[in-house]
Amino acid sequence: MGWIAFWVAFTICTLAVTVSGYFVRRDAEATLRRAIEKGTITDAATLARLRHPTGLPWAQRLVVLGVIILFAGAGAVVFACLLGAAEPESLMPLLGIAAFVLFLGAGLLAAGAWLRRDSATRG
Repeated sequence: MGWIAFWVAFTICTLAVTVSGYFVRRDAEATLRRAIEKGTITDAATLARLRHPTGLPWAQRLVVLGVIILFAGAGAVVFACLLGAAEPESLMPLLGIAAFVLFLGAGLLAAGAWLRRDSATRG
């Protein structure tokens, strides 16, 4: 029963994020359309800048997320060692979970480095 509740909650959260993203993009496009109709925005470069999100490029976002997840994995290792002192049979499963988190962080770092190198070679 717990698995069903988990997947229902996961589906609801996923749909909520998707629908809210749709409404945000739709409202932004409507605002831009009204500005174009009024003649406020006439430059194509300004329109392109307003349509595309600002912030870090994807490569840097992946690197930052990878570093955060690596530190979370290191914290999981410390937690496993502390808990393993009291409950020795729980040490290996917790270290397995920590290894999974560390590998996930390393994969994100590798993907960010690859994207950064790929975008540099493309110009």
